[in-house]
Amino acid sequence: MKKRLILVVATVVLLIVLTQFIKARGTLDTVLIDWDFVSVDGDWLLFTIEGENDDVFSKVLDKALQSGAFIRVYKISESITARSLNAMDKRRIKDLKMQFIYQNDMTTAHPWTIAVGQSDTDRHIEVFVGAFRATKYCAAETRPYFLEYRDGVLVRKWTGTRLNCAAFSAADYIDADGDGRDELKVVEYDRNNGELERRIAYYRLYGFTPHRFLLDD
Repeated sequence: MKKRLILVVATVVLLIVLTQFIKARGTLDTVLIDWDFVSVDGDWLLFTIEGENDDVFSKVLDKALQSGAFIRVYKISESITARSLNAMDKRRIKDLKMQFIYQNDMTTAHPWTIAVGQSDTDRHIEVFVGAFRATKYCAAETRPYFLEYRDGVLVRKWTGTRLNCAAFSAADYIDADGDGRDELKVVEYDRNNGELERRIAYYRLYGFTPHRFLLDD
């Protein structure tokens, strides 16, 4: 009886230690949809879309999009350069040493792309999530979610029905005008007489509203 009790206690302790180790290391979901990085005070933060969810179909783009379930944030716990991070594929991303920080369940929004940057002087992290859902007056299509990672949580800033386009296929934060602040670069699409028209647009939030300030056709 005593030996059995010791064995049970040892097993419980081992499970606790193993759980803490996995949590400290950070383990990405087997289903990794998209990711982006941002440097904050010398540390790299990894923002991901993970988890299984339904595939969605964009009628404007005429293509299927793989959507995920969760937005997760990790702190990279190894020394690495921006160049190395940008060159990583999905397999190498999963091999990074990292610490899990935060999770937000966005299953119903069907997130499929994510971009992060710093466009304000307040040092908060701007997070753009490409979602896919219907609204009260519009059918399901790609939808913009402008968020902010502040004090360890995601805060909504603007999750309106659409940008100045019927759909978009990609987004990235870059310093488009050289002022030291990131702007959101979006690949937009509209259909004109059945033809798919593509353009590059740039957005910046003023207050809680996104405004297009440069347009490159």
